[in-house]
Amino acid sequence: MPARAELPLQVLKPWLGHLALLEPEQGGFRVRLGGTELSPRFGRETTGLELGALAPGIRKGLRATIDLAYVSRAPVISALSIRREGRKTLYSELLLPLAGDGAMMFLLGCYPVTARDTLS
Repeated sequence: MPARAELPLQVLKPWLGHLALLEPEQGGFRVRLGGTELSPRFGRETTGLELGALAPGIRKGLRATIDLAYVSRAPVISALSIRREGRKTLYSELLLPLAGDGAMMFLLGCYPVTARDTLS
């Protein structure tokens, strides 16, 4: 499990818009920093967002992924479909647990899947 310090900003720069840093808080998690490209997935700006404030279906799926990564201490890859304004979007996500001195944090990477990304 990598430490947060092992992921230098210059290495992550091309993906920052699609990344979020999740930190534990009393009874849940909060997005410490969230990329601008995550707003369509979460339905709002993500920085400072408490995961408990998400719609129940979105919150439940993300929490299950966090719980799996926490217990396994390993990255978790998932896919989810979100419907907004009559349009369905498939997202591919990677949740990476990060080691540290305090409570475990997570790095979330999230990308919408387009038709060109799928195999024929």
